[in-house]
Amino acid sequence: MFQTDTEGPVIWLDNVRLQEGVAIQNNPDDFIKLYYNPTLRDSTVVLPTGAFRDVKNQAYANSFVLRPFTSVVLLRDTVAVPAADLSLSLDSDKRVVKVNELVSMRLRVRNEGNTKAELARWTYRLPANNQFVEGNGQAFQDNVLTGTVFQLNPQADTTFSITVRPTAPGLFRMTAQLTTATSHDSDSKPNSGTGDGEDDASTAELVVGGVTSAVFESPNPNQRLLPAVSSNQPASDGTKADLSLRLVVGKRALSLGELVSFTVNVANVGGLAADGVQIQNVLPEGVELVSATNWTVSGRTMTTTLPAIPANTTASASFQVRVTTLGHWINQAQINTSSVGDPDSTPGNGFINGEDDQAQVDIRVR
Repeated sequence: MFQTDTEGPVIWLDNVRLQEGVAIQNNPDDFIKLYYNPTLRDSTVVLPTGAFRDVKNQAYANSFVLRPFTSVVLLRDTVAVPAADLSLSLDSDKRVVKVNELVSMRLRVRNEGNTKAELARWTYRLPANNQFVEGNGQAFQDNVLTGTVFQLNPQADTTFSITVRPTAPGLFRMTAQLTTATSHDSDSKPNSGTGDGEDDASTAELVVGGVTSAVFESPNPNQRLLPAVSSNQPASDGTKADLSLRLVVGKRALSLGELVSFTVNVANVGGLAADGVQIQNVLPEGVELVSATNWTVSGRTMTTTLPAIPANTTASASFQVRVTTLGHWINQAQINTSSVGDPDSTPGNGFINGEDDQAQVDIRVR
């Protein structure tokens, strides 16, 4: 039997059993990791199985991106914290205001997940000429407002009220983001910048003092390097020509009797030259043809065959009309025939099915 020798009530311990401890050897590398990126490019770090945290209590799992010449120390998270799905939105009570008019902002953090979210923090950086007035008791320093969400139940949200005063005319783009999250989030990375489109960041715009060219934006110092925009077009096929058509008009708003020129441009971005490319153009009712070199005309339908179009070049054909009737008129053109196949369009199949070998342009006669 033991008696504790401490201040306060006496505590008695009875039936205490002692036994020899068992030492277990652990590899420190299994519990602490140091990662460093010595290159000029972002580096993707693939983590071992399990959850990790940095010294700011930020959760890491699976992989993360390390910016150039930065490092991070990660500790294995031995106490599992359920994942959550936090999102942030920022909006204002009005979009168009006067200089020095008070504006009420609303910042909302929502847990879209099915488990409780633990501690998270957000940051709202004010742009230049946007004066902070009141922030719902949140910390404000060096033009940066920060707030804390201690816990958030599943499918619940919490809202913070912020009042600002724009002091100059211009377009204000104000952004906020989550900068720390204890719970892992599968579709966003806290403090990764406000320009990556993730749902833990949001932008609100204000137009102040009418039309002006001035633009004031919240600073974005922690933006991770974004990948280059990928084309949505198929890769060039060396066995095909990839033709597209663009229709250009010299002027869209015209007076009765005025002359206007149209130009049809056909580009070949494929790997094979194209010949035998015939353009078909249909004139609207409100115009009459004035000149059309190398075009064949039948009623309101015009056709012309272009010279061979090598890969990565463009060929053009033009004509001129006079507007004869008041109204809104639409001119249509398409590639009617081609000697080679095209990977994403079919020649001669109409003007309005959305393929890139057809186009239309409108004019208004007043």
